[in-house]
Amino acid sequence: MQASILYSHCSQAIARFYHSLDRRDNESLRACLEADTVWVRQGKTLKGPEQILEALDQRDPQRVTSHQFSNLFITLSGDGVTANATYYLTVYDNQHSTSGLQLKAVLRSEDVFRLKNGVWVLSSKQSHKHL
Repeated sequence: MQASILYSHCSQAIARFYHSLDRRDNESLRACLEADTVWVRQGKTLKGPEQILEALDQRDPQRVTSHQFSNLFITLSGDGVTANATYYLTVYDNQHSTSGLQLKAVLRSEDVFRLKNGVWVLSSKQSHKHL
């Protein structure tokens, strides 16, 4: 597969992950993960879909989020089955005293994806505060 197509598919995997996260669609989110995905989320290391989804289930049910990624840089492995993605993530939520979504954080994210059965799935994920 051409590098530009692999890049596009990996970019779609990131979008699919955040779309599922913001919609609280755990089944779609599970499809984005490997059985041994590691996500360092808010300082805690979560391993595998069960731990990840359990942590997400503990979110305030009234919390609304919007995750926007930009400045995406993807490096593909020589064999084309691993991709390292670095990007900025702008997070908005409604957990403040005024109505609507407001800026929560700007993060620098680093993800590793693996190509499984023609679909990019998340192998590892971590973010660090950028601003």
